[in-house]
Amino acid sequence: MQNQDLGFDKEQLLVVDAQAVGRQDVDGRANDILNQFEQLSVVQEASLSQSIPGRGSGRVLFRTKNLPEDDIRSAAVVNIGRDWFTTYGVEIVAGRAFDPERDADLVGAIWMTFFPEIAFNSFFLDDDFNRQYQAEERLQRIFTLFSVLAVLIACLGLFGLAAFTAQQRTKEIGIRKVMGASVGSLVGLLSREFAILVLVGLLIAVPVTLWGLNLWLEPFSYRIEIEWWVFLLSGAITLAIALLTVGWQAMRAASADPIKSLRYE
Repeated sequence: MQNQDLGFDKEQLLVVDAQAVGRQDVDGRANDILNQFEQLSVVQEASLSQSIPGRGSGRVLFRTKNLPEDDIRSAAVVNIGRDWFTTYGVEIVAGRAFDPERDADLVGAIWMTFFPEIAFNSFFLDDDFNRQYQAEERLQRIFTLFSVLAVLIACLGLFGLAAFTAQQRTKEIGIRKVMGASVGSLVGLLSREFAILVLVGLLIAVPVTLWGLNLWLEPFSYRIEIEWWVFLLSGAITLAIALLTVGWQAMRAASADPIKSLRYE
C-alpha cells in the first residue's frame, strides 16, 4: 500500500502550515509570497492550496442539466493556486492546468517577512504521509504479536488435551496394540479427532476473517485483493502445527508397552 503510485510526487515537498493566517491575508499577497519563495536557489516551484493530499478536503453540492432536479451530487473540492500541478508533479489526464526541507530556514525568513506575528510551522509532505501509516504499522505489529501468542497458547492447550486423551484411552491403545495395530494407525486414530476439531474451527474462522479484512481494507483507495490461497495456506499451516503438537503425544502413547498399559488399567 505504501509503495503504490499516488499520482503525484511527495518527495522533497516542504509544506508551510498557514492555517493560523486568515485566508484574505494570504490571498491578497499570494503572488508576492510565491515569487519570494521561487527566488530561492533551493526552490524549484511553489504553490498554494487549501489542503494537502491525505488531509481531507471540502465538499460542494451540484446538479447537472442531464439529471433530475432532486438528484443532487457532491464532489470533493480543494482550492489550489498557480503551478500546483507542476509543483506536485501531477499529470493532467484531461483538460488543462490553471494559468494566471529544501532550505526551511530561508523559507521561514520569507514567512516572517509577510507574517511576523505568526509562528513559522512547516513539514515535509513525505514525512506527513509516513506518519499517517504509523497507526497501521502499529496495528500490524500488535496483530503479529498477539497472533504468535495465540498460536503458542493453542499449542499448549492441544498438548495438554492430547496428553489427557491419551491417558484416558490407555487401555484401548494397549488392547489395539496387542491385537496387531501399528504405531502409525494408533497415531492416526488419536490425531484424527483433533484434526476434525481444527477443520471445524477453520470453517468458522475463515468467513469471519474474510469479513473483517474487507471491512478494514474498505477505506483504502489502494488495497490488496484477498486471494483464496492465503486461507488455504493458513489452514494447512494451522493443521500442520496442530498435528505436530498432538502427534508427539500420540506417538508416546502408541509406543508404550501394551503389557504395562493393561497391567496399569
